[in-house]
Amino acid sequence: MKKLKLPKINLSETWYLKDKPGFASTLKYRYSSYHVTEQTRKLVQSLFPKDFFNENVKIMAQVVEHDFNNDIHKDTSRLLALNYMIDTGGQNAHVGLYDEDKKLVSTYKQVPGEWCMLETQKYHAVHEVETMRLSVTVYFKKIDKVQLEWINAQVQD
Repeated sequence: MKKLKLPKINLSETWYLKDKPGFASTLKYRYSSYHVTEQTRKLVQSLFPKDFFNENVKIMAQVVEHDFNNDIHKDTSRLLALNYMIDTGGQNAHVGLYDEDKKLVSTYKQVPGEWCMLETQKYHAVHEVETMRLSVTVYFKKIDKVQLEWINAQVQD
């Protein structure tokens, strides 16, 4: 998990569309994504270079429920995600990062208003989520060299 040098954003009260779901996990709908409003999409896109977004880069809302805790997994369709935290889901909520044997390597406690890069093709899990965890996610189904170089230039030391 890498913290990014991207600014905080001010979202409207209705920043995603609850009636336009994207992905929902099949296990009790513990993880869901939703399409964002046009206003949110434009705001997020304004933080990135002009031609950064294409058909392989999506902006969605992520909703994680408390019973999604401890589900160590790799994402099936997302190669990489840039997540902007809105509500952590609890004071001690954090992400665990794992090796290929699913042994814990590190943890990260993202704070509201912070952008982070998550390598979604590596094992990861959220832990100690007690309430709804909300974030904006910019995710990549495919990523090109120019996009990756720009993202890497945003990583904080």
